[in-house]
This record gives sequence, structure tokens and C-alpha cells, in this order.
Amino acid sequence: MPALRAERKRISRAIAGLDRNEVPGLAQHLIESGVVRFVAYELVLNHKATMESINRSDVVKLGSIGGADCFVLVDPSYIEPRRDYGGHSE
Repeated sequence: MPALRAERKRISRAIAGLDRNEVPGLAQHLIESGVVRFVAYELVLNHKATMESINRSDVVKLGSIGGADCFVLVDPSYIEPRRDYGGHSE
């Protein structure tokens, strides 16, 4: 698991410059390709611009791909606290 998380952090650095609208699509593609779900979710959670603009529709799309077992952001009140600290820590 530590190696997988380290790889996610590397990818997060590589995609830091992506437009906020591209990251949810990338996460969705990764999930559909069989990448471990938490990796895709953490890419979204650690992309500041995406977290500043993510909306309920984006969250529902991500969660509907096989269920929202990790990324339970279907309630906008869950999103607001994350904006305070920019997502999960690196």
C-alpha cells in the first residue's frame, strides 16, 4: 500500500497543472480501467482547483462507477470542510 500511495502522490504532482475539469474525467477513466478506486479518488481530493469547483453532479458521476464506497461526497456539506484545508494531506 505505501508504494501505491507514493505512486498516487507522484501522479498528483504530475497533474497539478491540469484544468479542474480534466481531473474528474481522469479519475473516472482510471476507475473504469480497473485502477484501485482510492487512487482515483485521492487524485481528485488532492487537486486543489478540482476540489474548489467540484459539484454534486461530478461526485455522483464518480460514485456511480461501481458504487461510492470511498468517495462519499454526494452531500455538498461534505465538500465544504475539505475546502478549508485543500483536501487530504500529501
